[in-house]
Amino acid sequence: MKNKIRNYKELEEFFKNYYNLYQGSYSKYGKSGIGFQKNQYILETLGHPEKKIKSVNIIGTSGKGSTSNFLFNLIKSENLKVGMITSPHLTDIRERIKINDELIPKEDLISCVNIMIPILDKLKEENYAISDFEMMYFIGIYYFAKKGLDFLVLEAGMGGKYDYSRFCNNIITVITNVGIDHTAYLGKTKPTILKDKMMGAENSKYIISGVTQKVLKGILTEHALSNNKKLLFIKNDFNAENIILSETNTKFDYTDKKHNIKSIRLDLLGKFQAINATIALKTYLKLKELGVLNKKIDEDKIRKALNSCFFAARLEIISRKPLIIVDGAHNEHKMNALCKSLKKIYNNRKFICILALKYNKDAKEILKKVKPIVDKFIFTEFTTTKSFTVKELGDIAKILGIENFSKRKDPDKAFKMGIFESKKENIPLLITGSLYLAREVKNNLK
Repeated sequence: MKNKIRNYKELEEFFKNYYNLYQGSYSKYGKSGIGFQKNQYILETLGHPEKKIKSVNIIGTSGKGSTSNFLFNLIKSENLKVGMITSPHLTDIRERIKINDELIPKEDLISCVNIMIPILDKLKEENYAISDFEMMYFIGIYYFAKKGLDFLVLEAGMGGKYDYSRFCNNIITVITNVGIDHTAYLGKTKPTILKDKMMGAENSKYIISGVTQKVLKGILTEHALSNNKKLLFIKNDFNAENIILSETNTKFDYTDKKHNIKSIRLDLLGKFQAINATIALKTYLKLKELGVLNKKIDEDKIRKALNSCFFAARLEIISRKPLIIVDGAHNEHKMNALCKSLKKIYNNRKFICILALKYNKDAKEILKKVKPIVDKFIFTEFTTTKSFTVKELGDIAKILGIENFSKRKDPDKAFKMGIFESKKENIPLLITGSLYLAREVKNNLK
């Protein structure tokens, strides 16, 4: 790409065409250490900004985004300059990079992209692909280094072996959980996937994990012992207790060997959010114990920081009459957690479900998870990226014995049909399967 980007309109066009410009088939990801070499080359060209900031990286199949946001809010409550990199975004790509409550300014994003373009061109010449997701990380870390952050919260991308977050100055690595996802890159079993993710803890002395399965805990424990790392597990070393779910919030108590913080309230729905908040809180308290943060503990400040968290499209109620819930669950693990929470909160009530799935997901397993809570499906597609077609979803539904479904390729038409059916049958509406679908629905509501 020869010309520099001059304004935000051109930047939006750049991202719109990014796949064709630079990403291509992405066939070289994860082969023969190429992901590692590629990332090292980019960071070296940028002057190794990752070495200039203290950080925590958060890895896992699900819960990364929520845990990152909880930890970000907790550290921000210390009146520090805190950065966060997450993905994907819902309405504005600048959501992926922020310092405290400020998104990266448009002019700074344009400047950073222009710095990245020659690097992207060089990689393209060598037939190396870099996703827009990865590019936004490198922009974020470069931008943060220039701004002089106190601390950085990093949501990892996929796995750990080739993930950008492994290169950073990570004091703690969080591994939220392990499920089956991205099998083409990470492996087809949970132990194999975990072994990939563990490599993201290369630079960390501490690992804090929400993993509960005995086999996986054994693998993590062996890794920690052989690599001289301290390991803390939920339920063993810290826990969320007395979890109470309602239609408006989630309450729980936090406990570990030194602390007992009662009556934490999240204005978020789902047991999994209490778990995510607990993992984030343990990480925050460990940073204090290590002297990275001020050692003084203010329980009221902790409660306020966690209570103020809000995550769009995570069991988000966008309407009460009719009841409409949007959740970006996009793999078997996330869908299982979502359905468990909905059953508990709404007393096994059935839903009308608008569903779309990205083409590389395990549609059959995801449909199996959501099927028990659904009265009728409305299958749809994305307009922004490749998804299963409504025909493909319908065919899979038939194999699973699902008969009550409709197909609407246009997500806007699917949404209108869902609202109509919800009002007509007095059944709540669930919109799920992807954050891409959540983004389109929320954009249509503007």
